[in-house]
Amino acid sequence: MENDKSKVLVIVVTYNAIKWLKYCFDSIYNSTLPLDVMVVDNGSNDGTQECIMRDYPNSILYQSKQNLGFGRANNLGLQYALEHNYDYVYLLNQDAWLKPNTLEVLININRKYPEFGILSPFQLQGNEQNMDVNFASSVCSYFSNNHFINDLYFSRLKEVYEVSDVMAAHWLISKDCIRKVGGFSPTFPHYGEDNNYADRAIYHGFKLGIVPIAVAVHDRESRKISKENEIYKTYTISLMRLSNIYKVDNRPLFHLIFHMLYFAFKYNSMKPISYMFRILRNYRLIKSNNEVSKKECAFLIPCYSK
Repeated sequence: MENDKSKVLVIVVTYNAIKWLKYCFDSIYNSTLPLDVMVVDNGSNDGTQECIMRDYPNSILYQSKQNLGFGRANNLGLQYALEHNYDYVYLLNQDAWLKPNTLEVLININRKYPEFGILSPFQLQGNEQNMDVNFASSVCSYFSNNHFINDLYFSRLKEVYEVSDVMAAHWLISKDCIRKVGGFSPTFPHYGEDNNYADRAIYHGFKLGIVPIAVAVHDRESRKISKENEIYKTYTISLMRLSNIYKVDNRPLFHLIFHMLYFAFKYNSMKPISYMFRILRNYRLIKSNNEVSKKECAFLIPCYSK
């Protein structure tokens, strides 16, 4: 990158990640840009921590004794990035990896279009022969951006496409965006926190984008969706509705009760009912977190002004 001295911190949250470590970390250290790496390990017991210390000693390793989840763990990295004046943060899943020029391309695009607080490369499956299923079905859909499919077909791709949401397996976040939006909301124990962060970024005046000429990998195509996953997904969707930064009212509670009762009967399980009571018990806290998220640099202390 010509005359670029940007400081970039890659944050990787790990939990029993030994299967993917070489793919993930080799891709970071093979980048065309110099990158710093911060790893927040959520209490792995499969040798992940030992492997990082042995094979990637230049990484900053924070070892948590408990599983902090995705959001709280990444907040440690975001806080570190602000304290050490990084220009960009790249959130990278443990089961994901970069191409050598992925970050260089994304940062070049962000410098041309700084209104994009979050940029994602195109995310491929682990076989690198197909797009990630969720990326293709949601982010690249007509409803996400009604120009992309036409432009792809007629070979007139733009440098960046604005979208309403993109999964955080690969996120380049600008310093200005972090200072304004802050960290992930503690409302979300696991899953849904990236959707919420995307909504808040838009609320604070930033755009989300995908960059067609930037490519990266997210290795998850073979995973099965279990009954427990389906139930938990309904729970996180309810949290997202209740945490909508644009409008909060009681109607999602009725939807929640209906859906949880439906899944309880469908799967002959009491787990949906327990999720329903968990949300009702934490309803005031959820609403409070939603109000906090409207402030600058929410959920990161201290706040940093421009």
